[in-house]
Amino acid sequence: KNLEENVSNGSSFDASEHEGDHLNGNKDVGLRDVSYVGILLSNRPFRFYLLSYVISHAGEWFTYVASIELIEQILGEQSSSSRKYISYLVICRLIPNIILFPLAG
Repeated sequence: KNLEENVSNGSSFDASEHEGDHLNGNKDVGLRDVSYVGILLSNRPFRFYLLSYVISHAGEWFTYVASIELIEQILGEQSSSSRKYISYLVICRLIPNIILFPLAG
């Protein structure tokens, strides 16, 4: 049955009729197997999105590490005030996540 016949007859698609078709060598089941590698290789916009996401987050972490190093250089590594200001930096980084998490789900 094709989709037009199902719609005109008012019948619905019954998946049990096609169960195991891909195992029996029937490649015409309307679905194709898609792997993550297949998505990456075939979807150029998704590759660009993923690459930009990785670069963006790597940059954020480099900035975070550089900020910690800057605080330690300015205030001294063994200073208790440097640990306090590093704690403030961590809190400032986490506040948006803490506030927006209940809203975003």
